Amino acid sequence: MTRVAPSQVVTAIGQLFPHVHSGVDFKLFQGNRPAVLALLDLIEHIPPELMPLDTHDVVQLIISLNFLRGALSQWATSDLAFDRVDGGDRTVIYDIRDILKRCPDAAPTPTTTELVFIPDADLREGLRLNISTANQALANGEWKAATVLAGSVVEALLLWAIQ
Repeated sequence: MTRVAPSQVVTAIGQLFPHVHSGVDFKLFQGNRPAVLALLDLIEHIPPELMPLDTHDVVQLIISLNFLRGALSQWATSDLAFDRVDGGDRTVIYDIRDILKRCPDAAPTPTTTELVFIPDADLREGLRLNISTANQALANGEWKAATVLAGSVVEALLLWAIQ
């Protein structure tokens, strides 16, 4: 399965919807159907650990994605214009882009071992991210990347233990 980072989707939004760069609200029409489908497909390929954690962002993203799915259904029979979710301040595409801008491009998978014995939270999370990435590289047959990342984790743990 292809992994897509949130920043890649943000870049794609700029390519699929050039109006987003102008900062001016714009409407979506039936002609935007291929771009909307591409956006929905890209978002489906973002791993769950990279999706928003903030409850408001999660809810807003779900509403926005369902809004786009509804637009796709309407476009099957007519060329209606869509722009914003009811009560929204800006075009739904802006909302999605802004939410994805706040998402990380890398995060440890939920199954990655917690390093609770390390009191420094930044070091702990950095090591977890490297362990997770090394495991992903190993699963993909990327031997050099897996070896280098795993070695860096071992080195950091040894240095931490010495200090």
